[in-house]
Amino acid sequence: MNKTIIFVHGRHFKPDEKHLWAFWNSALQHGINRDRPGMLKRYKKAKKEFVYFGDISNRYLRSTGEKYDANADVQSRKQTFITLSAYSANQFTKATYKKLPGKTSYKEFFADVGASVSGPFRLTEGLVTLVAPDMREYWNFDSEFG
Repeated sequence: MNKTIIFVHGRHFKPDEKHLWAFWNSALQHGINRDRPGMLKRYKKAKKEFVYFGDISNRYLRSTGEKYDANADVQSRKQTFITLSAYSANQFTKATYKKLPGKTSYKEFFADVGASVSGPFRLTEGLVTLVAPDMREYWNFDSEFG
């Protein structure tokens, strides 16, 4: 039976669909070949569907005044892939990953910590709006964004 793998990217700015898919597919093939080489043939045979909405989220985030340099993002992703490709399976750890350039999730960390504290005070929506305006817009039933 042929399998289908559905890929869905996360929130915030994304490079165009062609570049993002190329990065994901290359990274997955590299990781599978490195860690489970016998499975690479099955991955390649599987049907792949890529759900891309970066154009919509990019447009929305730009409308809020956030800046995004797509060329810099693509170059950063290329460099990150080159760096990660040099690691063997046992070298690729959470600590190694956290040291990568551009790996700054301090806003998400504060949102995670703050949500549990702010929830009882009904401040969670404001915190999400501050940290992840695209998520707030996604949850807005009056918006076509979601």
